[in-house]
Amino acid sequence: MTVDRRGAFLIDTPKAIKEHNIIEDKILPYIAEVLEYNNPSGTNNPQAAQYFRTVKTANNMNYDKFVDCQDYALLFYALCKYYRIDCKLVGNPTLHHAYNQLNIRGHAVDVEPQSGEGTVYVVAMHGWELSKNGLFIKQINTHPDNIVMDIDEWNAYGEAGRFVSPANMKLFNYVVKNGHLPNREM
Repeated sequence: MTVDRRGAFLIDTPKAIKEHNIIEDKILPYIAEVLEYNNPSGTNNPQAAQYFRTVKTANNMNYDKFVDCQDYALLFYALCKYYRIDCKLVGNPTLHHAYNQLNIRGHAVDVEPQSGEGTVYVVAMHGWELSKNGLFIKQINTHPDNIVMDIDEWNAYGEAGRFVSPANMKLFNYVVKNGHLPNREM
């Protein structure tokens, strides 16, 4: 089940159900397997920052030397392109966060690929929040300065030095063509 920007449930169509199953069963588990966050500046916790310094940067989807929210968003976007799922990138210059947005029956639905296999589609403040059914869910910052973009716009912002790093287009195009990273099949 997906949720729109007003927090209302959408009635899923067969196409939306198929896309949801691809995302939940293939894309998100794959991303959780192949990417490990390691940006020490992404936390205020000194112990976590020290741990992140020990994690090898593998499958970096851009040129910022770390695996962080940008890499998760870029890989999710590339895999959606492979599966022909309508997807956009979302960047936030104030909060320095990136995630993705799907178009489900004309509704913008945010997806946080960084939270791993347990990702749910939500729209709210970024962080952990207790849902009505008692489960902790990852929330996304839906902020007025979010910018929804495609890969060309993402790269233009990156080349201008604006809050994102340009995508590694060789790697990005490989994923769009093959549906997996060169060193890790799905």
